[in-house]
Amino acid sequence: MSKRERWVLPAGVKEYLPEQARHIEMLRRKVLGVFERWGYELVVPPPIEYLDSLLIANDDTLDLQTFKLTDQTSGRQLGVRADMTPQVARMDAHSLGGSGINRLCYADTVLRARPDSVGGLRMQIQFGAEVYGSDALEGDIGIVCLMLETLKTLGFDDLCLDLGHVGVFSGLIREAGLDAQQRSVLLGLLQRRSRHEIEQYLDEIAPPAGPREMLLGLVELNGDRSVCEQARERLQGAPDDVFAALDELETMADLIAKRGDVTLHYDLADPHGFHYQTGVVYAVYKEGVGRELARGGRYDDFGKVFGSARPATGFSGDLLFLSEALDKPPTSGGVFAPRPNPDGPDDTVEGLWRKVEGLRADGERVVEQLGDDDTAEGCGCDRELRLVKGEWTVCELS
Repeated sequence: MSKRERWVLPAGVKEYLPEQARHIEMLRRKVLGVFERWGYELVVPPPIEYLDSLLIANDDTLDLQTFKLTDQTSGRQLGVRADMTPQVARMDAHSLGGSGINRLCYADTVLRARPDSVGGLRMQIQFGAEVYGSDALEGDIGIVCLMLETLKTLGFDDLCLDLGHVGVFSGLIREAGLDAQQRSVLLGLLQRRSRHEIEQYLDEIAPPAGPREMLLGLVELNGDRSVCEQARERLQGAPDDVFAALDELETMADLIAKRGDVTLHYDLADPHGFHYQTGVVYAVYKEGVGRELARGGRYDDFGKVFGSARPATGFSGDLLFLSEALDKPPTSGGVFAPRPNPDGPDDTVEGLWRKVEGLRADGERVVEQLGDDDTAEGCGCDRELRLVKGEWTVCELS
């Protein structure tokens, strides 16, 4: 192995240099600021846990995405978190006692054994917010509005909210009598949106004719508000809980439309999250960005394995992806302080230091010159301190 090869990063792993890292940290602080203003409490789960605590959702995809290692202390198998939702559910149910309503948030690194897409990263800075202990529709509406405000605060506009409901698919699956494996295969086919493949598979497993046609028609039920009306016509004869899900979806969409400026899109065959989510599901998109900006949904009883089956709803996103999706990252700016002349008057040198300390106390970024090669432009500063009539003054760069 050559010296150059020795320092090559693994596939799907990326380092961030100062300007990029500063931008990511600025976004993280903005996100946590929004969460704080909405009354959400920050939690910091550990980066590794015993594997059985991380894989509570019976999600094969999450299992494949989790790095695994053996704990040399206990001999038990550990996992490096690939998703923070199971950890936050454990904290709510066990560490916080599983009572009352908990509004929790987070923003930290997760690692994945496999990228979500070809050429994608295996590392994320996952941010999210979760509500535990409330099954009210207002909880879902509040989480969606928080998600939208967070993205707008980061600089995203003209957003499109994609809405669905797991109850539609789940009700049809039960009516068709499909087992867990058949359900999993059908989910994969729905993800590819291939009506022909879905039709072939349904012919192979031969569910009853009524549910078969309803499942086949799901792939076409996406678009504007009229999708819900089409669904009521096409799904006649479906179980009552399917129509209850449609009612809930329409009510939620109407209330969200009143609270925020966002384009609504409906998709009753979105397969993301069907492994563990139980109610409304949603994702936010922006034209020109190749994947969702954030995604979430309701996942009641997720904490049952920890001894507290609690209603829950929440969303999450990836700050690393969002930092690259923004059209123009903001510049950091700052004030450049020239190197003081040691032979100059003492009051001039001390005045410079006092000015620097005062600016920093006010929250300004101030960079002190270390040598002749150290320049304001090189440090990313847009202003500098100059001695004007005996006083150190902040001036724009000339």
